[in-house]
Amino acid sequence: MGKVTIADIAKYAGVSASTVSRALNGKVEGYMRPETYARVMDAIEKLGYKPNRLAQALRGAPTRIIGFVIPDRLNPYFQELTLALERVAYKSGYGIILCSSDNSLEKEKAYLELLERQHVDGIIFSTVGSQKDEINRLISHGMAVVLVDEEVSDVEAPVVVSDNYLGGRQATEHLLSLGHRRIACVTGPMNLISSRERFRGYRDALRDHGVEFDGKLVVESKDFSYEEGYKAIRKLIRRRGGEFTGLVCANDLIALAAIRAFGEEGIEVPGHCSVVGFDNSYIAEICHPRLTTVAQPVKAIMRKVFALLEDALGGKHRSGVYRLKTKLVARDSTASPKGVG
Repeated sequence: MGKVTIADIAKYAGVSASTVSRALNGKVEGYMRPETYARVMDAIEKLGYKPNRLAQALRGAPTRIIGFVIPDRLNPYFQELTLALERVAYKSGYGIILCSSDNSLEKEKAYLELLERQHVDGIIFSTVGSQKDEINRLISHGMAVVLVDEEVSDVEAPVVVSDNYLGGRQATEHLLSLGHRRIACVTGPMNLISSRERFRGYRDALRDHGVEFDGKLVVESKDFSYEEGYKAIRKLIRRRGGEFTGLVCANDLIALAAIRAFGEEGIEVPGHCSVVGFDNSYIAEICHPRLTTVAQPVKAIMRKVFALLEDALGGKHRSGVYRLKTKLVARDSTASPKGVG
């Protein structure tokens, strides 16, 4: 048998093609009896009918497909976010189109336009910049949009993030509690609100514990990748030598880059310098030494994101920032500085 059509379903079920179309589009109440709907669904299953999602979308029917745009598919944190989204979406009968922008604003915009042309039901979006105008344009065209991981000012979409300020404080206060006073920081790109909030938490924690802030101990990474993190760490080492005993990193990949760079210089972790990451991705448990890091609540983030997306798809449009608490997870990469404790 060739490709099954709506006409085939109608003939098998003994109904009209318009009845099959209504059943497929969920227009049941007031149009057909429950037993008729059951007969159509039985015919669909037995004949193995596969709907043309794009054709359905062009007729205004839901595609049950969601677009997910992330900055870097190789970043373990975004891998875990994607897995969490796939699991919650699958339970609700949705499929995912994953787009990785490679930290490019240009590619982000291209992917958003592509997903709009594909008539996905909604878009979940983690940006490496702003894209305020593009997001508001999509919403004005009726697209359901939820932002995750990164805030964007002046948009009409809801955003779900970790409490980055709290996480920055937790990382720094952990080192302070161990007796460290010379604490360096490698930030993420400072055009991002998340990076600025983590840095603000670091700086406020120092101030509140009576430790003077030293700007020479701070280096900005171009992005959150291992490669750019390594470059930032090398810059920090060249600038200050061994004049710090603790390091707060913008994410786990940068922390791993720090451990590598310190090893190349004979700087032991945590013997000479304690290192704290951010994310609590799976690599934190399998690297050596095991990484102390700030845990982001990945599963809770995606449950909230998907709930907000379903609200938007149902006509309940929300906005505002939803911040979820982080937690410090202490492992082997941090200890008291030599001569302390």
